[in-house]
Amino acid sequence: MPRQIRSWSVAGRLAALMLATAILIPSTAHAHFMWLVPTPAEKSADQSVHLIFSELASVPEADLIKLVEQAQVRQLVNKKPSEVLELTKTDDGLLVKASPTPSPVFYTEKVFGVRTKAEKTFLLQYFAKGYVGKETNLWPDSGSIPGWKLEAIPMVNGNETTLHCTWNRQPAVGAEIVVQIDGGSTIEGQTNEQGDYKFSIEKQDLVAARVKYVEPAAGEFEGKKYDETRYYLTVTFDNPAGSEKVASAKPASLYPDVPQGVTSFGAAIVDQDLYVYGGNIGKSHDYYVGTQSDKLYRLKLQPNSQWEDLSSSTPLQGVAMVSHGGKLYRAGGFTARNKQGEKKDLFSTDEFSVFDPQTKEW
Repeated sequence: MPRQIRSWSVAGRLAALMLATAILIPSTAHAHFMWLVPTPAEKSADQSVHLIFSELASVPEADLIKLVEQAQVRQLVNKKPSEVLELTKTDDGLLVKASPTPSPVFYTEKVFGVRTKAEKTFLLQYFAKGYVGKETNLWPDSGSIPGWKLEAIPMVNGNETTLHCTWNRQPAVGAEIVVQIDGGSTIEGQTNEQGDYKFSIEKQDLVAARVKYVEPAAGEFEGKKYDETRYYLTVTFDNPAGSEKVASAKPASLYPDVPQGVTSFGAAIVDQDLYVYGGNIGKSHDYYVGTQSDKLYRLKLQPNSQWEDLSSSTPLQGVAMVSHGGKLYRAGGFTARNKQGEKKDLFSTDEFSVFDPQTKEW
């Protein structure tokens, strides 16, 4: 996978849960977008990116890659388009290696046709940019993509990034911005009169943002009429200080770590107790029988508390879990039915279950 989601300490997870309530807007949309995600330096000696089609830039959805496998990816070399770059299919997406001439900018686009939503008919166009390398001072001077009406160029200054957005080379005022935060939440806002949107990348490893801009002009595409065009542009890059920061900084915690290193789990709080269920306990995107946890753990949010192993149920990851009325409710998720080394057989479930903390039973 182009990005491994890191296991947070309990303190980090609790902070995320609390911040989501206070200042972050939970990601509730199920729209998917094109992303050009930089390949971590430790995984490749060359500049490269993965083209993925997913809701989150940090979570590839390999079964959807067929929707963008015909996309043409190029680099912007000396402010001019390179030749179309070769795409190599992997388990996590389409690997795109750089052209012979180094350049920090990869880009692609695709028209997804005419759509109708909420009684509005529109032409849907997707664009994606991925920046590689740590010489962020070169990015603003790398140039704009020829032929693009909507553009967004990141300008990194320490822990702050300004996304400068333009429409027909003029400031794109009021463009909608969504910045993804580690853990699946988002920060949302709009560009100012200068077409700028500023946000912090202090706690980010992978920086992923998308820009939405609507052109209110009617037209026709492939024989279908539409009222407006909706442009979605994603911009992705590694935080220049992110890898070192994550590797060296381990925040102090009032609580013990989860008993198993785990990602893609369900979590909820009931009466000041934190519950964690399921998740991936294997290597990132290496799914087989035994790599999904079946455990439900509880931690009382008070000093000197320890995790309790409450129950076992269906092994799942990507499971949704919420609390209501003093009980836990979980829905969905998937489990691997293949053995290690076999072709992936991932089964999505429609299972729904309720856990009563009083009886400790599902």
